[in-house]
Amino acid sequence: MLISITTILIPIYFFYNVVQLKELLEVRHSVFIIGGAGTGKTQVLRTLLRTYYNLKKKPIFFDLNPKAVTTDELFGVINPATREWKDVYPLAL
Repeated sequence: MLISITTILIPIYFFYNVVQLKELLEVRHSVFIIGGAGTGKTQVLRTLLRTYYNLKKKPIFFDLNPKAVTTDELFGVINPATREWKDVYPLAL
C-alpha cells in the first residue's frame, strides 16, 4: 500500500517505522538505528524530527558514531580514586 503526499508515493511501512521509532524513544533514553545502505534509516529519523519541529516541540538530538567515542564517554563513569563523576558525552557538549 502506498500513500501519496504531494505527488510523492511513500510505502506504508515507512510510516510504521517512524511510529515505531517514536514509541521506542518514549520509553528509551537512546536508540540505535541499524540496517543496510539505502533502507531509509536517515529518512525515518529526519521525518520524525521534522514532525516534532512542525508540532513546535524541541527534540534533543545527537547523531554520533559509537566507534568514535569510548564506552565511558557514552555512559559516564566514576573515578574510583576521587569518586568524581565524569559526565555523559552528549551532556558535556
